[in-house]
Amino acid sequence: MPSIIILDLMLTGTLLLLGIGFIRFQISNHVWLKAHGTHVSGLITQVRRDGAQVCLVTAAWTDPRTGFRCTFQGFRLDMGYQAGQLVDILLDVRHPSHYMM
Repeated sequence: MPSIIILDLMLTGTLLLLGIGFIRFQISNHVWLKAHGTHVSGLITQVRRDGAQVCLVTAAWTDPRTGFRCTFQGFRLDMGYQAGQLVDILLDVRHPSHYMM
């Protein structure tokens, strides 16, 4: 019986440490992007609403120097977004997969 309690405590502690590590990782990415990221405006290509207060916004941005087109997705509070509007995107130009909408 005591071994089951110890196992439960170890599993709970491990999950707690993993959760804290994930949150710290997300916060450090956010801080790094705020300090070193580039602000661009992406053109909204699609808005998908599921009836809740949140919608999935898909936007595209083309790098003017290289012509490389990037597509971004993010969940946003539904504030009447429509295709064709501009949305702010903060991205790492070297790694466009690292971004915040």
